[in-house]
Amino acid sequence: MMKSIRYTLMLSIIALLCGCVDYDDSTKAINACIKLTMPEEFVNGVDLANHEITLINSNGAKFTVQTDAQGVAQFNNLVPDVYDISTSWHLTSEQYSQLTGDDVVSDGAVVTGVAMAQTLTMDGAEIKLVTNVSILRSMVISKIYYAASKDNNNKNYQYGKYLELYNQSADTIDVAGYYLGLVESNSTPAYTIDITPDSVYMKQIFRIPADKPVKVAPGEAIVLCNSAIDHTKNGASELNLLSADFEAKDNATKNAHENNPDVPALEPAYLNTATLTYMNLVQSGTCSLVLFKSTPEEVDAWPVVYAYGKVSGTRFKQIPVSVVIDGVDVLKYKATGIDITGKRLPASLDAGFTNIESASGYNGQVIYRKVSRTTADGRKILLDTNNSTADFQIGSNADINLREY
Repeated sequence: MMKSIRYTLMLSIIALLCGCVDYDDSTKAINACIKLTMPEEFVNGVDLANHEITLINSNGAKFTVQTDAQGVAQFNNLVPDVYDISTSWHLTSEQYSQLTGDDVVSDGAVVTGVAMAQTLTMDGAEIKLVTNVSILRSMVISKIYYAASKDNNNKNYQYGKYLELYNQSADTIDVAGYYLGLVESNSTPAYTIDITPDSVYMKQIFRIPADKPVKVAPGEAIVLCNSAIDHTKNGASELNLLSADFEAKDNATKNAHENNPDVPALEPAYLNTATLTYMNLVQSGTCSLVLFKSTPEEVDAWPVVYAYGKVSGTRFKQIPVSVVIDGVDVLKYKATGIDITGKRLPASLDAGFTNIESASGYNGQVIYRKVSRTTADGRKILLDTNNSTADFQIGSNADINLREY
């Protein structure tokens, strides 16, 4: 009897030990190296060392390694997974000129590289990370309040939406005639970025009037909104927009936004729904935006197209990427993770994306740029690496005043 008990106990221990052995090689830690490929514009000597490369896995865990003299970042002991890979760094105007031979840039530039959803499961994997260089923008889209909120009666309230444009430079900028484009927000993108990478597609375009100068001082912002009234009386998450610079007037006969006759109107340059004359900032996302400069004649001449493969339905204004000053890809939030197939903007405009933390909106959150540094004269320089995932943060709209960062 005792021998039988011992034998049974031994079999149990063996089974337990075998149960602890993982025969699936895919769960073993792996090593991977990421090698930088510098922008083709860099024709002079390039220092490949000391550039940070970041990996983020499907659980949001972040790993950062600096490149060596060959531009290689070696990552060790990674869990096999799908990773987003990115890098970015600033160049002064002098550095940009030295690397490219171009001496016309006054505000410097930013180098970015992104490779989304890269599967790393094999030990010793090697991935080339292609980078692009973008001239540092003077005017940026710096704040977007599209989420809306609950009013004092806990009802959905969407009239207090607004956005800000910020002057990054050391010089006053006249933004008269600048255009703001609201990128199409179909549940399925009208055009994926691989189909026409040199174009983006607008559902609405508004123009800042050009009948007189609209000057933005260094380190200052202008506010564009749908309803330039005091919204604080309607909800705790709302702001007083009486000081807004421009308002998209609502021409609806009922359920209209309350407009302020003392605030100048944004000029509609393209509306894919004629009766929707205010900025259609979708509270649940997608809510991507671009800022660009052009002439009215060029804007009128750009094609208006149906969604890819369609011959009917909603149409969109197709604009060239080359005219865009700044773009922010704002994607829809999902509790299971952001669906990056919803990206509308190519990496040359926004290598990442941003979002609020609600699938349906109405949570009173605002997205706004982080502060990169403060100059000696007190001017704040906002983070602008051409990657909204890194550049933007999420906050409570009620905690951040207009033109405040």
